[in-house]
Amino acid sequence: MKGLKVNDPHPVFGIGSVGNSESVRVALIPFEQAAGKRLLAVAIPTFGTNRLLDTFGGITLLLFPLSLLLTAAISAFYVGRSLMPVKALTRHAELMAKRLTERQAFWTPLPVASRDDELGRLAETFNRLLQSVDSAVHQLRQFVTDASHELRTPLAVLHGETELILSKPRTAEEYRKTLAAIDDELKKLTRIVEGLFTLSMADAGQLHLESEPVYINEILEEACALVAPRARARNISIVRDLNQEVAYVGDEASLHELFLIFLDNAIKYSPSDSQVRVNLTQNGSSIRICFEDEGGNRERAFAFHF
Repeated sequence: MKGLKVNDPHPVFGIGSVGNSESVRVALIPFEQAAGKRLLAVAIPTFGTNRLLDTFGGITLLLFPLSLLLTAAISAFYVGRSLMPVKALTRHAELMAKRLTERQAFWTPLPVASRDDELGRLAETFNRLLQSVDSAVHQLRQFVTDASHELRTPLAVLHGETELILSKPRTAEEYRKTLAAIDDELKKLTRIVEGLFTLSMADAGQLHLESEPVYINEILEEACALVAPRARARNISIVRDLNQEVAYVGDEASLHELFLIFLDNAIKYSPSDSQVRVNLTQNGSSIRICFEDEGGNRERAFAFHF
């Protein structure tokens, strides 16, 4: 029992050996009996405890890497599940980008697994964003289609008139009529281009309307005079009731363009040998403009108020 203080008045604990091999855990408890001091020694062999500790250490060394591998596998499983909406978002984005280049309707809603977590709210936000983008792209394509359709007719007329006038020598009167037709189509092209520019400015939020004193009847007279050659070419007469002077505060160019649109449509859809009537009235602070034509073999009227 080396290292143990036998003379210590307090209990002493330590490890000793029995013989030359087996170690024991020893407790020395001093006490007095009669007139002398006595010492109680209690010893327990450490073989079983050491074997238990060795077994526990071996199990710990085996379970520690296994627990790490199990934790990594469970973490990878749950991380993969949590990232599935993000992967779906990525796949949808790639698919929509491909559809956009192929000029197809590209928006399809993203799957929303749960509306209560962050990924669900993110998917809903992307759905609203992509729906707005799809609507904007559709409007842009429709705008390009309509613009090309509107430009095709005057360009075809210009091409036909030019080929006709160059096919053989013409008289001065024939040149004058051809140039008048070309001038009319060029004016139409100018109005179309100005309308496209106005729409682009409005979409960009840069359209500024002027507020200036104008006379509605004068603007209507100018618009009617501008479309008169086209109406005469189809034997359509423009009947105007614009004797009343009507003052207004607004943007003259925009009003002029608006009246030209109504007159162009009235002439376009009216049959030959018919009338287009333009009427302007004012009742107090209310201004009423009415365009009437005979499109579709029946009278049509388009009226709006200021």
